[in-house]
Amino acid sequence: MAIIHLISGLPGSGKTTKCKELAKLCPLIRMSPDEWMQASGISLRDASARESIEEFQFKLALVLLDRGIDVAIEWGTWSRIERIEILLAARERGHEVKGYFLNPPIEVLRQRLDIRDRELPESDQVLVSELESIFTMFELPESEEMSLYSEVWFDKPTADKYKS
Repeated sequence: MAIIHLISGLPGSGKTTKCKELAKLCPLIRMSPDEWMQASGISLRDASARESIEEFQFKLALVLLDRGIDVAIEWGTWSRIERIEILLAARERGHEVKGYFLNPPIEVLRQRLDIRDRELPESDQVLVSELESIFTMFELPESEEMSLYSEVWFDKPTADKYKS
C-alpha cells in the first residue's frame, strides 16, 4: 500500500517547503503544478493550464501509487470537496492518505509572498488584494473529512521563521 501525502494551503503557506521536507524523510514523487508550469514557460496565472496539469498529475499519481510509489500532492486543495475526491479515489485503490494543513495568519502569508515574489515575474506574483480575497476561501477540514485520513498534520508557523 502506497501513501499519498495531500498538502493543503494557500499561496505562501509553505506547501513546497513541507513537500521537500517530506521528500527528505521518505522516498516520494512530488506533484507540483507551479514547478511544471515554470519549467514549461507557462504563467502561474494560467488557470486552464494549471487545471490540465493537475488532472494529468493526479492520473500519474494514481499509476505511481498502484506501483507502490508514494506521492505528495501540493496543489493547494483549498476546498473540502476537492480533497475528499482525491481521498476517496486513493482509498478505493487501497492507498493510505495523509493530510497536511498549512494555515498561517495572513501576515505570515504576506511576508512569505513578498520574499517569493522577488524571484517571480510580475505577472506571476500574488497581489495583496488577491491574498485578502482568497484568504477566506481556504476550508479547513471538519471532523468527517479528518476521519478519512490515516494521519492529519497541522502546521504551527511563526512569522519570524520566514524573515528575509
